[in-house]
Amino acid sequence: MFVAVQSWILMKLSFLFDTDRSPLYREVWDLKRKNDQLTKKLADASQLLQALQADNEILVGCLEYVKGERDRWFHQCLETSSQLKDTEKRIRKLEQQALQDPLTGLLNRTGMIEAWERAASYLSRSQKKEACVICIDADGLKRINDSLGHAAGDVLLKNIAKAMNDSVRQGDIVTRLGGGADEFVIVLPEATVEATQQISRRIQEKLQQQLHETRITASLSIGITAISIQGETLVQALERADRALYESKKIRNTITVI
Repeated sequence: MFVAVQSWILMKLSFLFDTDRSPLYREVWDLKRKNDQLTKKLADASQLLQALQADNEILVGCLEYVKGERDRWFHQCLETSSQLKDTEKRIRKLEQQALQDPLTGLLNRTGMIEAWERAASYLSRSQKKEACVICIDADGLKRINDSLGHAAGDVLLKNIAKAMNDSVRQGDIVTRLGGGADEFVIVLPEATVEATQQISRRIQEKLQQQLHETRITASLSIGITAISIQGETLVQALERADRALYESKKIRNTITVI
């Protein structure tokens, strides 16, 4: 009896695990195969994720480096721009100093020549031939320096510059030649001799008004000449105006036209 039961059980088990006849066996093995495939895919996905994480860390590092370089470059650009602006300011200041008299702020000889070249070019193009030169010298400047000191002499020179600036027209070239003579020059484009004489008298009057409340007493000797735009240079006209000034200084506080 026991042997018969055992045989029956073995027969049933062999049927269950018969790959050709048992649906359960096939289903179990199909599930196992799918599980193995899924396990492999999960392993592959895990490896891919690890690789992506590594790549992401590299990418983040690269982005941080690029951002750092960008910020450093930006700050360098700002510093360079600031340095360039400072350099430009220094250059403009040096250029200005090269063309200006430091005491009065008027143009110096170099600045006057450059300004006259521009004015003469305009006059030549526009076929305008009228222009005049004024040479001015302070009467008694040496006496003031000796009696009141050079600071008082500087005050006088500054007042002369102010009187000139307050009297001329826009576009007139106001200059302090400096040097031992301390002469002033005004070049007046598009000005007649008569108009130049009026401006000269106005300068004399304004200076006296400005000196009224100071201890300084001084007057101005002035020489005037016209410039031939086509026929002569500014230097030639200045020589002639200087001769006119020399005649005025013989009398003092007067205006001479040559």
